[in-house]
Amino acid sequence: MTNNIPIVDCDVHLHEVAEELAEYCEMPWRKALETIDPEATRVSTLAYGDPIVPGLAPGAGDGSDTPWPGGINRPLTAESPQKCRQDLDSMGIGPAILFPDHLLKINLFNDTEYAMALARAYNRWMADKWLSVPNFYGAICTAAKDPEGSAAEIRKYANHDKMVCAYLPACAVNPLFGDKKYWTIYETAQEVNIPVSIHGLVSVWPVFPMQLQEFNEVGRHGFGHSLQMCANFMSIMSNGIPARFPDLRISFNEGGLAWVPWLIMRLNNEYFEWRGRLLPFLKERPSHYLSNFLFSTQPAEEPDDPSDYIKVIELAGGPDRIIYASDWPHHDFDHPSRILDYPMPDDAKRKVMGQNAAEFYGIALPGG
Repeated sequence: MTNNIPIVDCDVHLHEVAEELAEYCEMPWRKALETIDPEATRVSTLAYGDPIVPGLAPGAGDGSDTPWPGGINRPLTAESPQKCRQDLDSMGIGPAILFPDHLLKINLFNDTEYAMALARAYNRWMADKWLSVPNFYGAICTAAKDPEGSAAEIRKYANHDKMVCAYLPACAVNPLFGDKKYWTIYETAQEVNIPVSIHGLVSVWPVFPMQLQEFNEVGRHGFGHSLQMCANFMSIMSNGIPARFPDLRISFNEGGLAWVPWLIMRLNNEYFEWRGRLLPFLKERPSHYLSNFLFSTQPAEEPDDPSDYIKVIELAGGPDRIIYASDWPHHDFDHPSRILDYPMPDDAKRKVMGQNAAEFYGIALPGG
């Protein structure tokens, strides 16, 4: 809590290690994890690129990227629940929702059974190691290539009091999340009243919109996250997901906010041109369905005039639709002061920093 404003962090990353996941993974996939050098997945400081995780996160960097000038002088991974909790407490952060590190790239696995086995192992491991710590909540890991298996994991953890959403990995997802392939996930999540959180990660992969090979790290990171959110939001809206599943709640994590007003205004235009023909399932203009969604602040934009950030929030549906996320402990994390310092009224700050997330994910706030 900061300045009497409760803070819920909607995006904290724990660091899954192969040798620990192996204990929770069924055969024969356990053998794959046991053959990985423990140090390959235990990265204490990430000064550049991606961790090298052969077999667990294919497509990871090989260390050839140019190091960040000056490097980074703090650990960029969280292996200890207690240490992570201490770090968050020091920033005034209360409840935090946990997402993985390596399994942000789960869509890059060609073997669907291996991907789903890893998701199951991760969920068991997270529940045992992390969710016993006060104020930690889990995002159920899914594998987009196995919608039925993912739906089964959502149903399995629906009544777990510390599992508060289902994580849908946007990195290299193909097809995009509006496709009928994923409707069984949405049907299940809606039935058991679990929100889904679409989370991105920048990578280079030969599926739209991941063809970022023309850009260096600044270019990839600068708009790669937002491109993933844009593509999946357009896919979800143009296929009528909020109309087909009216009680489904969806959050978009790690894409910032500035893309939201642009796409909503474009979609409103398309609706008036195509309704009744190509968009018969949408009964209202797309902006009407914003009440189904939340959008996380991270990575926060930096306008020259701080008041312009408030305009972006208003155009994205207002303070009721925005949730704070830090992305701790990654290199680009946003301290709560990053958002609190913007010139918002206190009631808007309370919604953005904690109230919206508490209501969306069913988390009790301190003193609530």
